[in-house]
Amino acid sequence: MQWIIAVKARRFHIAVQLFDLLMTEKTETLSNYMNQLNLIADHLDRWSNRTKVAGISCGTTAVLGGLAAGAGILLAPLTLGASLAITVVGAGVATAGGVAGASAAIAHKVDLEIEKKKIRKVFQDHQDNIQDLQPCLKFIVEGMNQLAQHPSASLSKVKVDPVKLNMVYHLGGGVCARAIEANVKASGIMEGLAIGLDMYFKDGKGATKNKLRSKCAAKLRVLVQEMGTGLGELERAKESLKVFLP
Repeated sequence: MQWIIAVKARRFHIAVQLFDLLMTEKTETLSNYMNQLNLIADHLDRWSNRTKVAGISCGTTAVLGGLAAGAGILLAPLTLGASLAITVVGAGVATAGGVAGASAAIAHKVDLEIEKKKIRKVFQDHQDNIQDLQPCLKFIVEGMNQLAQHPSASLSKVKVDPVKLNMVYHLGGGVCARAIEANVKASGIMEGLAIGLDMYFKDGKGATKNKLRSKCAAKLRVLVQEMGTGLGELERAKESLKVFLP
């Protein structure tokens, strides 16, 4: 029986050390993912507002150009050369407005594709890192549950302080469970957003596209909040488990 407890204790200590090491390595990285998503959300909002302004500006330019061209044609019998010049200038202004609008639309679409790829990359990288942490933390919680079933005298022989174990089991165990739950929630929101991501970047009328981009930005910010909660709980779990470090 004692050798079984010793094996459990050894595995538990290794898991705690591994979790502490992983958190030391990944905390900054996980925080950077949140910063990246916030920047993308800001970018989407800026593009949405910029598209509205560009649409109004290009539309106004085209209208003015059309009016100038029309006026030149009407004045042609009276002013001859001068009226024809107005017609040419007006046509040029209208064309410039159309070209500017088309160029802005192409640049906007390319930029949005880049942002979408960035979001997917951050999602994948974040999940890869969390998948390293979550199983380790679950193993630690299970290890505490198993060790807590054994007598204090048996635990002392395998270098597990029964007082510390009891303290972390009743207090830290809850912290670890909350960390697992918070990150499962964040991952669920992330997966749902990833599945519907194409919808927010689909083509459509200007107002519809702007609304979708803004909605995506809002959802990204909600996700970042949940990711922040998850990371905070992981840091608290790390702190509570330090009593088991050598």
